[in-house]
Amino acid sequence: YSVPDTQVIGLIAGGANAIYKAVEGAEDNPQLAEQDLQAIGFSARDILVGIAASGRTPYVLGGLAYAQQQGAVTVAISCNASAPILEQADIAICAEVGPEVVTGSTRMKAGSAQKMILNMLSTGAMVRSGKVYQNLMVDLHASNRKLVARAIRIVMQATDCDQQTAEQALAQCQQSAKLAILHLLSGQPVATCQAQLAAQGGFVRLALEAMV
Repeated sequence: YSVPDTQVIGLIAGGANAIYKAVEGAEDNPQLAEQDLQAIGFSARDILVGIAASGRTPYVLGGLAYAQQQGAVTVAISCNASAPILEQADIAICAEVGPEVVTGSTRMKAGSAQKMILNMLSTGAMVRSGKVYQNLMVDLHASNRKLVARAIRIVMQATDCDQQTAEQALAQCQQSAKLAILHLLSGQPVATCQAQLAAQGGFVRLALEAMV
């Protein structure tokens, strides 16, 4: 989606190394979350999504409390209907998955359910940000051969053109699928399409409606 790495930031108790090796006790410290959020410059313009299967992890509760102090919108995702984080957040999402096959593990049903919820949130955010046209991911960053080929297919599907036309349009549009689609559908010069996309917040549909 061509999203900068400063737009969506993942934080975990104990820092990035905790993904590979457990940092025991880190999740029990609510102040660590506040420090981590301060370190990335979290403010009222941001949204915090707190994730805890049990819904009572101190690190997550501390992060939610700090975010609310800053005036930011907060979301909580848990698999426990009576979870404290659900009561604390502005928006509560609960996926009751029932007991795990192995008691004591939340990396099975609970983890899978939370991942699916995060997929929904991120996909919805990208759609609402103008990075999707119809059901096509038009704002992809073609950084390798696979993605270059995907950009060509997306332009072909969106405009019903042949491969050669799609490749030529992408070359004229600095490999921007979004811009190439608008250029082909509107028949307008690339510079005009670029200006209209900027005026419409990056939404291809709105830009096209304004041009035809």
